[in-house]
Amino acid sequence: MFQERNSAKHSLNSQGRPRRRLGEVCFLCISLIVICGCSSPDDEQLLNQARDALSIRDYKSAEDLAASVSQASPLRFDALMIAGEAAMRGRNFEGARGYFQTVADSPSSQTLDARFYLAEVLRELKLLSEAVAQYQRVLKDEPLNIACHERLAFLESMAGRRWESENHYFALVQSGSATLQELALFADLDRPIEPGEYLDKCIAVAPDDRYVRLATAQSAIASGDRSAAVEILREELVQFPDDVSTLSALGVLISESSDGELVAWNESLPEHAESHPDVWYVRGRWASHSKEFSLAEDCLLKALELAPQHRQAMYLLIQTITASGEPPDPELVQRSEALLLLSQQVDHVLRSDGKSEESVRSVVELLESTGRIWETCAWSVYAKKQFPAAIWPDEFLAEYGPLLDDDLDVVSEESRVVAAPSDDPAKRFASFVESRRGVESSSSLPSVAASAIQFEELPLDFIYENGADDATSGARMFEQTGGGVGVLDFDCDGRMDLFFPQGGDWPTGHSVPQNTGRLTDAIFRNLGSDEFRNVADAAGFSAERDFGQGVAIGDFDQDGFADIYVANVGKNALYWNAGDGTFLDVSEQLAERESKWTASVAIADLNGDSNPDLFDVNYLEGPRVYELICQGKACSPSVFEGAADDLLISNGSGEFETCLKSEVSEQSKGLGIVVIPETPPELPSLFIACDQVANQLLEVKVGSDAKDVRLENRALVSGVAFNHDGLAMACMGVALGDVNRDGTEDLLVTNFEDEFNTLYLRHGERMFVDSTRYSGLMSPSFPKVGWGTQFLDADHDGWLDLIVANGHVDDYRDTGGEFAMNPQFFRNVGDGRFEEIPAEMTGEFFKRKQLGRGLAVGDFNQDGLRDAAVSLIHSNASILLNTTENHNHHLNVKLVGVQSSRDAVGARVIVKVNDVKLSGSVTAGDGYMASNEKSVNFGLGNYSEIESIVIHWPSGLVTEIDSPPVDGTLLVIESDANCYFQSVDGEAKTVSCD
Repeated sequence: MFQERNSAKHSLNSQGRPRRRLGEVCFLCISLIVICGCSSPDDEQLLNQARDALSIRDYKSAEDLAASVSQASPLRFDALMIAGEAAMRGRNFEGARGYFQTVADSPSSQTLDARFYLAEVLRELKLLSEAVAQYQRVLKDEPLNIACHERLAFLESMAGRRWESENHYFALVQSGSATLQELALFADLDRPIEPGEYLDKCIAVAPDDRYVRLATAQSAIASGDRSAAVEILREELVQFPDDVSTLSALGVLISESSDGELVAWNESLPEHAESHPDVWYVRGRWASHSKEFSLAEDCLLKALELAPQHRQAMYLLIQTITASGEPPDPELVQRSEALLLLSQQVDHVLRSDGKSEESVRSVVELLESTGRIWETCAWSVYAKKQFPAAIWPDEFLAEYGPLLDDDLDVVSEESRVVAAPSDDPAKRFASFVESRRGVESSSSLPSVAASAIQFEELPLDFIYENGADDATSGARMFEQTGGGVGVLDFDCDGRMDLFFPQGGDWPTGHSVPQNTGRLTDAIFRNLGSDEFRNVADAAGFSAERDFGQGVAIGDFDQDGFADIYVANVGKNALYWNAGDGTFLDVSEQLAERESKWTASVAIADLNGDSNPDLFDVNYLEGPRVYELICQGKACSPSVFEGAADDLLISNGSGEFETCLKSEVSEQSKGLGIVVIPETPPELPSLFIACDQVANQLLEVKVGSDAKDVRLENRALVSGVAFNHDGLAMACMGVALGDVNRDGTEDLLVTNFEDEFNTLYLRHGERMFVDSTRYSGLMSPSFPKVGWGTQFLDADHDGWLDLIVANGHVDDYRDTGGEFAMNPQFFRNVGDGRFEEIPAEMTGEFFKRKQLGRGLAVGDFNQDGLRDAAVSLIHSNASILLNTTENHNHHLNVKLVGVQSSRDAVGARVIVKVNDVKLSGSVTAGDGYMASNEKSVNFGLGNYSEIESIVIHWPSGLVTEIDSPPVDGTLLVIESDANCYFQSVDGEAKTVSCD
């Protein structure tokens, strides 16, 4: 059923792609005489001499001889073809272009061949648009020209015209001539092609060529430079205003921009745009962003009707249905999971250069399950050649080979799981567009002139020791992660103190650290006046215990004193605050369980019984996980298995028992965690940032018994399992906050180098959308390896800003890479859009390259501004005191639960100022190995008055406070009739609460 690509007609070009050999195709047989008359002996002799010169690779002589044949000779076109071939082989492409152009414009029998080789020459000259036009002309007369399909598939993909490339890839698959790379790109059309040096050469030669410009835009998108891509696409649309592919590419980039911009985009679409799947995908994103979920669903259904293998549309459809409050059809969820898994397995195949039989078989099985029969057989043919001992490829071919025929589409009709939209989405969408005209963005708080955000560094006498062996190249896995930091007022003096877990000595080759007694965890008491003293010995931390990672702060026994839970490589440790400035190690109250590598931990009431529980985010396990170094560099986490997470339920008397080895958290490879408050009385959810595998969003389900707890992973249907492209990132840190002021909290996840950090904006109660492209965070984070991160309103203008700690996992300076990296600060300029503030403006700490890891926030000098504390590898931990000078107002809200847990984790606070509602909540986990100050900080801009505060407690109770004072801290006790306010200046007053 598969046709062989005729290898006798192809050689390899400079990119290793097949190309016809002119001498083997055109000149073994003499073309019929087109012009009447007979050739002269001299012309025949010149032609034969030209052929002889060509055969001995004397290209210059062959070209000159063939070009000497007289124009009146009936052999003229034969001669021009030989001259063109000689010129091509001699790399005289301009000359070849002239020869082939002459024949292509003639009525010769060789016109079709001349057009093909003219296209080849134009491609060599990097005149891609002209080459595409010639290839397309050839296909009109010769639809089965496989070489043309191969060239066009590559060029259209490179230009980001994926749906234009689809038919060409399909032709290659049907012919049986698709290469592994072509099979991979067709299996996952959403995958960007990487032209690399070829594009660089094209830009150098023909920067203004249309296809080169489109490919440059795709390259900018891949590197995170959204603005550059938008500019290029807009410029191209000036010349080609009806090009739907370019219009849809632009639409994807601006799909979360202002309504005015999207209205203009929609009105620029030509009538035939309705048949392009990406147009409907963009419309679906727009409607979803506007929380018109029913319309968004219809738009996405239309996109999938046109392209049932549209992975991004399927992924967003699942999220949209979920956001509307309806459970998505299990078959849809299964198909979405299959398409996402297919993309990941194609990745594995390409990484192994097609030599991983397990990955190839997974691809075949996924293609079969999604009804892509042609590809199932094509991949099976590849597997049969690559793995001759394997039996399974023959089984697939025996079952599905007989089904192949010209009427069988890319996705078989009976395998499509998406029905057509119930209504006409075009009419509904037109009404929606009218409703969005003139819609303004979120209102702003009036503010004084933009402040120059600045931080002053206060180094601490603590260095995290990661066990590195300087005599051994490369880094073991545990050397990469660093340590965390926790903020607490352990002595209840009103000043925030700090706790830093310590690593340890770990000799090379040892499977456990060496306990030398040299190192201990550190607890810094805040003495005021910017003085912090390490009181670890006096506080009871003089003994080293395992290899420290993250930390959680919380009052686990609810006695009013903050306790400490430390994540370790080994056994985790629980420290009880005795209330007299000392801590007791009560780790024996934890449920007995095996030693694991725990990265981050959280203390929060997860099952709704008002008793704080514990959650362990475990990272990796497997043979030599603490010893292996891969080829002289740090290993990838893909080398090891993920360790299952642990949930420890409190019995109410200070003891815990493991109630769950959650199936959904197996293989999670988790690093960061944040407890996400939900609308009471719903229980909080857990977001876990995972390294190179899908993230987790765990919804807590409780049976009749409070200890009967199970976790349901909703990451896929909620949109946080993967990024916008449906790909798993190397995720580490997490920040939670309402960055666009829509009343719901959003997520920022830090990722590895060349992946950019991901901003998930929450849409409704159950849906998040990757909005990184619009946020301004793509390009600045692309070259960084991000770890700890937090939101904070640094200048109290009412918009949450962002701070990120960066640093590589190993030293790549010998290969032109980095090791230490600058931290970054991003100002929120409104509606969840950010701009990076140059390090020269923010302070010395941001100018210095370092290995940043854990990062937490709190007000350490009681001036009302949020400060930060950072744990570093090989350098002193630092406090970053916020010295921003402005006259904006603020309010800090601290909650004490009574019916809820004392820390009130999960409580939501809504502050109404004029027509603006600000929201925040008490959280736990707090990201990468971190624990923040447990209060909610609101910047108020230039407003000196608050209309009201509404607090939704985890117990379901609601507290309302009218006209509270500002510029200080408001202490609210659940069920208490009074609240207690203390200003930054120390003035105290009582405020009535309802």
